[in-house]
Amino acid sequence: MGCGNWQMALFIMLRYGRAEGQHTGLIPWWDEVELGRGELLHTAKSDINSTVAVWQHGEFRALWLEDVLQSVVWVPPGNSSSYGAGAAPATCTGCSDTLVFGYPQVMAAAAAAFSACAAAGARSAPGTCPLLQPGACVACLGVGAGALPLFLHRRLPRLVVDAVEVDPAVALAAQRCFGFPPLQADSPPALTLLVEDAAAYRLLPRLTALFLDCFDGRGEVPLQLQQPRFLRDCAAALAPGGVLVTNLLNGKAGSLQRARIGAFAAAVAGAFASEVYTIRVPGQAPNVIVVAVKPTVAVAGACLTGEATASAAQTLLAVRSASNKRSAANPLFLGFGRRNWRRPQQAIG
Repeated sequence: MGCGNWQMALFIMLRYGRAEGQHTGLIPWWDEVELGRGELLHTAKSDINSTVAVWQHGEFRALWLEDVLQSVVWVPPGNSSSYGAGAAPATCTGCSDTLVFGYPQVMAAAAAAFSACAAAGARSAPGTCPLLQPGACVACLGVGAGALPLFLHRRLPRLVVDAVEVDPAVALAAQRCFGFPPLQADSPPALTLLVEDAAAYRLLPRLTALFLDCFDGRGEVPLQLQQPRFLRDCAAALAPGGVLVTNLLNGKAGSLQRARIGAFAAAVAGAFASEVYTIRVPGQAPNVIVVAVKPTVAVAGACLTGEATASAAQTLLAVRSASNKRSAANPLFLGFGRRNWRRPQQAIG
């Protein structure tokens, strides 16, 4: 299967849109960015996360949950109403243009890749990427600073995005400091922030993609989100060819954490009746992305999740750009080769 048009679809979604040699929309965080001394913008007590705090570190804004760095967004000069704690920092239009951490980059790219592969297998129009089509809907379960839902909303304004966060204090920080718009009472907004438990959230029907990025205080996916019933609900909410993309914390071979990844992947495979793939995040070893595709009626499951699809998605994700600050011969931060693309029964990382 050819991937040229799919590459262009993902390139359109990820590229910042400036002249060659300038910012591409992808920042290799771990290699080039360090947090220095910061300025406190916002703090609040939380019944779930103890303390929620937002700090400004130069051009970067960070969300801390107690002592854990949860999210970092890029806020270039002139794109925020305030860098100080004495004024409301609500206007943050530049944050969502760029994904700083590697794992949401890979999550967004994987959703586009697998949905495009499924669409091609179902004999959709050549080069179709469902995330780029009018009326496409996605849900992000677990928000934090909202880097991924804001990125999708900014890059794909016709996309309907539901973002679900269980902690009211985190949701408030996302609205005050990270650019989430206020709720629209008169019309359904393209981006909606909902404060509720992901397990109780009524999933939108016929979703194009469902992103799961939820952790408890131990760094584990909450048990209620690992249950077969919840995962079957996820599969039922997705349109044929829809994609479930989950962020998990990785572990060393033979570790309890690695076993938990395998158990979760097996539960997803059972709920979706399809194979599950894992993707390592380049330069960010603690994260692994788990992907499952809801089979389409028109195509046998093997066509969607077999080697041909894996190869096509790999080609799609290995986007190259001369405007990358590094060598143009190397893929961008989200690119990866065959060694990064595994099934759950194989070693991860």
